[in-house]
This record gives sequence, structure tokens and C-alpha cells, in this order.
Amino acid sequence: MRDWKTGDTAEPGFEDLWAKVSAIGAPTALWQGGAWSVIDDADVAEWMLRLPGTVHEVVDGAGHSIQGDRPLELAALIEELLARPAAAPG
Repeated sequence: MRDWKTGDTAEPGFEDLWAKVSAIGAPTALWQGGAWSVIDDADVAEWMLRLPGTVHEVVDGAGHSIQGDRPLELAALIEELLARPAAAPG
């Protein structure tokens, strides 16, 4: 993969991503396309272990681009998330 800014052809490093997920301190939603997704069941399970308060929803009929495949369903998910009471500071 070539970085268009630098011309560097190094592949991105993903080894630290789970540590970064564990460090998230904000309320988080993980919305996943039901038709196909770039994450699998093992990824979702690992995510939920690291951030157990995450709101996880599978959007039937959507792929990776939920906003393109199911925009009304995504809007409803956003509205639902915004209507949730704020969590008390930890």
C-alpha cells in the first residue's frame, strides 16, 4: 500500500489496535453490517471483552457501508444512542 502523502509503501501496523480499543474512555457504539462485515464474531467478542459497555448492533441488509446501504436504520440507531442517559463518570 502506498501512502499518497509520503510515497511510503510500508504496510500499516495493526498490532497495537486492541490496546488502543482498551484505552477508549468514551461511550462507544459498534454497528456492524449484517450482510457482510470487515469484522467477524471473534473480533466482536474481543471488542466486548475490552469495552463491555459498548452498544453493539447488527444492521440486517447492510454491508460495511451502513450509511449507504441502510441510511434510515443508521439514523434510528444514532437517535437511539443519543436518547440514552449519560453514564455516570467513572
